[in-house]
Amino acid sequence: MMADIKEAGQGHHSHQETSSPAGPLQLAARAMRHGRLHHALLLTGRTRALRRSAALALSALILCPFPRLSADSPSACGECPECLRFQKGLNPDFIHVRPEGASIRIDQIRQVQSQLSFRPLNQRARVLLLEDAETMTPEGANAFLKTLEEPPEMNYLILTACSSALLLDTIVSRCQELRLTAGGLPVPGGAKELKEERGEEQGPMLDRLTEFLSSPQRVKGLFALSSWISEDRERAAAALQAMERLVRDMLFIQLSGESAGPCGDKAALAPAGGLYELARRINCDRLTAYLDEISRLSFMLDRNVNRQLIALRLLLFWLDEGGKAMVGLKGSGSVRA
Repeated sequence: MMADIKEAGQGHHSHQETSSPAGPLQLAARAMRHGRLHHALLLTGRTRALRRSAALALSALILCPFPRLSADSPSACGECPECLRFQKGLNPDFIHVRPEGASIRIDQIRQVQSQLSFRPLNQRARVLLLEDAETMTPEGANAFLKTLEEPPEMNYLILTACSSALLLDTIVSRCQELRLTAGGLPVPGGAKELKEERGEEQGPMLDRLTEFLSSPQRVKGLFALSSWISEDRERAAAALQAMERLVRDMLFIQLSGESAGPCGDKAALAPAGGLYELARRINCDRLTAYLDEISRLSFMLDRNVNRQLIALRLLLFWLDEGGKAMVGLKGSGSVRA
């Protein structure tokens, strides 16, 4: 049994290891049931995708006024006004700070400290998510230490980092560290689930994307596929969603070491063949960054940015990073032209 998340005294650092985002939720739920949730949680792990997934799920759990705190599968209710605002990125009691450029600067920290000085609007809880905390400048880290030493009431601080060794010891000692491992990374959906979820109309999109990704001759098909995707808004949105699901399955294979994606079958990940071996070779951090790019493209689509531009940006990644991986595949004989 994992220990409860307890208050870590000044100068004392403790940690738990967990194999999936469900682990931090179970630990937090147990502590919440006993009214002992630590005010500062540090999520560390090798990949940004795993850290972010755990941090967002934990933030939603804390902010929800009606959380499901069962031992097996704790979660936010997902239905109350707080949860609905969180899902839309509109919850005023959720503060998400990320690096601007290469680092989190002191002016970002000072702005956060100003926000934390006021009571939460819901009068119950506020969550600050400080993503990639290891990128804080020395001035920013020292300023943030004051917030950890004297945490404002009803505020919970969630930090993510590759490793606690990259942070000031004085920051780490004031946090409860949860070390995330990749063995049990739950990744939503894959090709099989997506088809069931969207119905038969999603089939052509998955077929076209997997055919493109599996081909060693992507340049030839780039403009034809991008034109087809950009013909209408619904198709562009479907392409973004389908690509995100496929990339998440690739990350699952890389991080878990499993021989298949969450659907339990290589064919589910790559109906047209070739994607499984591609997933094993492509750079994991680049895949994580690509997920961020897909999110940006979805935002651009909502703002009616030119669909042809969006489609091209969606596919161009695979001419670079994906193409490098395919060179290795051709050399090993895993992929045929």
